[in-house]
Formats: sequence, structure tokens, C-alpha cells
Amino acid sequence: MAALGKKIRISRSAEASESLPWIRFSVKSRPKSPRIVPGAAAYLWSDRLIAVLGLAAFFGVVSAVAGYFLASFWNSSIAGAMVVVIGAIFVFSLLFSP
Repeated sequence: MAALGKKIRISRSAEASESLPWIRFSVKSRPKSPRIVPGAAAYLWSDRLIAVLGLAAFFGVVSAVAGYFLASFWNSSIAGAMVVVIGAIFVFSLLFSP
């Protein structure tokens, strides 16, 4: 599993030192695309760092607010609606940026 990019933590229980050790596996993985997309969409509009940071923050806020209202309208997951909104912003930026 380490080859798949996931971290595995193995811990032994102190109470089981006389018998077989208790081994607990916990896999930690996080989605990476929702953090990358606002910055990627902003970079399509400008090359200046301050402009990219401002646009990325703006795109993130717009996707959060619009995703929240879209999820309440659709009666669905808020996170999924936020990803749909930021995906639409990215596609719009990809098609119409200079």
C-alpha cells in the first residue's frame, strides 16, 4: 500500500506485550484536487503572484458559497456541490482565459 502513496502507521499495544502484539493499521489519504483547482484556475487568468492569490481566494469563496446553496437546492452533499462549482469555474477559465 505504500506504493500507492498512502501512509501506514503500525502501533503495538503495551498490554499485549506477553502475547501476540496487537497491530493497528490506519491509512491516511486526503483528496488533493479541491485544494489545487482554485489556484490552477487563477493561474490561467494572470501570471502575477498577488493576482493569482487573490483570484484563487475569490474562486474558493465563490465555490464554497455557491456549492452550499446548490447543495441545499439539490438536497445533496455540500462537498460534492462545491467540487461541481469549482470544476465549472475551472472549465470556464480554461475556455475563456487570455
